[in-house]
Amino acid sequence: MHLRILAEHLKKPFDNATKEDIKKLLNEMYSMNVKRGETVKKISESSKADYTIILKTFYKWLKGTEKPEETAWIKPISVKKKRLRPDEIIQWEDAVLLSKSAMNPRDMAFPQVLWECGGRIGEILTLKICDVEFVNSGDALVLHLRESKTELRAIVIVKSAPALINWLENHPTRNNKDSQLWVKVTKPDKIMNYTTARKVLIDLKRRSGLDKPVNPHHFRKSGASHFSHLLTESETKKRYGWTQDSSMLQLYCFPDENRINEKIMQMEGITEKTPEEKQKENENLKPKRCAWCNKLNPVGQEYCVLCKRPLNSEQNLLQSQIKETIDTGILEFTEQHPEFINQYIEFMREKIK
Repeated sequence: MHLRILAEHLKKPFDNATKEDIKKLLNEMYSMNVKRGETVKKISESSKADYTIILKTFYKWLKGTEKPEETAWIKPISVKKKRLRPDEIIQWEDAVLLSKSAMNPRDMAFPQVLWECGGRIGEILTLKICDVEFVNSGDALVLHLRESKTELRAIVIVKSAPALINWLENHPTRNNKDSQLWVKVTKPDKIMNYTTARKVLIDLKRRSGLDKPVNPHHFRKSGASHFSHLLTESETKKRYGWTQDSSMLQLYCFPDENRINEKIMQMEGITEKTPEEKQKENENLKPKRCAWCNKLNPVGQEYCVLCKRPLNSEQNLLQSQIKETIDTGILEFTEQHPEFINQYIEFMREKIK
């Protein structure tokens, strides 16, 4: 794609371009504006570096020499990798917040899977239904990645499993195991590409009010930062498809300031929340099993996806009390006014004739 954009701006065949043409091309590329969504920004340093590398590499191949005259003068641009600030990291509760604003099961599952799986967007979007393996009747799922930048991996997901199962149960071509897992809802024969995935996340962000970056790669960074506190360095690199000598972990992950601050306050006998409050908060960020039909429901779901009853125990109790009050009221009313029973029976006889 970068090469195509360069060709459009060059406006002549690459093999006919001179050194001066390439200089003009890069000056134009370095000063151009880029539109992303509703915002227009100057081209980033990392994009400039990408264009430089691609141009130099392409001309080496085109001219068959290590130092073609047209591009030998170009100096590589050094880009300092940006580290995430703690307030930029997408937490699990942020992924749940995005899910709650979804308009369909696919969009509800996507941010949760994206966060917990942590795969590269290309790895996730190329999954097929047959690549999803059920573990312990769906308590967990294993995603068998079929495309990878480094090595093929099998990634287990737990918290996002109910949301993905719900999407599988509503998938328009669920009976065809070779179907793509992520498809367009209105056009199930079309795969969900990067542009569609990006738009889904932007729409969820707009509706939910989340004030954090939501590009797909940001989910990968955020998930890696979370799991780096739970897994060893070697295990984290394996899960995220990094080689053991990779330095990516240092760029993605850093100590969680909130955890450190909370630990220090606990040491000093200061607690912001009671254990009961923390437990209730944690329960709201876990899949819930319906007390009526035993269905395990996605995080953020207020009503069971199967029987449609409320998942909140307080709502369940309230619903039961309301039903009991109505039933008792009807019984007392019919005892005091038996003539209405006869009228009702006659009415029903007429209906079923």
